[in-house]
Amino acid sequence: MSRTYTKKSFINKNINHADNFNVDLDGSLQEFNGKLDQHNMPLQCVDSAQLVGAELEIVTDTTSSYAPVNDYHMTADDEGPWTWDYNAGDWKIGWNPFSDQMNDKGSVLVFNSDEGIVKGSVVADVERRSTQINTTDPVVHSEFGTGNWYEIGVFLNDRLICRSGKIHARRMTLDLPFATYAGNENVSVDVRWRGINQQPDVGLVGYVEKPFIVHSCTIWARMQKR
Repeated sequence: MSRTYTKKSFINKNINHADNFNVDLDGSLQEFNGKLDQHNMPLQCVDSAQLVGAELEIVTDTTSSYAPVNDYHMTADDEGPWTWDYNAGDWKIGWNPFSDQMNDKGSVLVFNSDEGIVKGSVVADVERRSTQINTTDPVVHSEFGTGNWYEIGVFLNDRLICRSGKIHARRMTLDLPFATYAGNENVSVDVRWRGINQQPDVGLVGYVEKPFIVHSCTIWARMQKR
């Protein structure tokens, strides 16, 4: 047990002052309790400065709640669908940002970060079907491009931090969790997609295109400060 010293005189004119007495008594009890208070937290570790209420802020379709320890951020809601032409010649090389069609709503999360860890998730309802070819003479109905695939990626300041892996023709609702380091900087989290396209001659009779579709997308994140 470390040495403790009297902080205040608790007897004044033969009157025992309880507050002064407790100050010294607490100093001894701290040693036996591992310097923990009644909530098993380090004694006197929480003060009024750490109990500041959260500040609400809405910037660029992002709703943010800033607090001393954790900040929370979420994109605004918007209604789809948003489509990309099935012709791969119209796609960008590599990753295609959702924001090209969605105008940032739901697809881009923008906030100011402190040094620490950004943890969050992207929930996206996406769809891509195989191409249909229907003819009447002769009667033919076939699916083309069943080997086509698409993939969803999450980027923080243009750095890939999460990806879904290849998904073949179907509609899916994806939940993509992510966690990555961020410094004292402006942060932008956005969602992108990429894929391949096995496309027949568009001049075929009965050719029906099936575009890539985003029905909805939401991003949320918690900034856990260092």
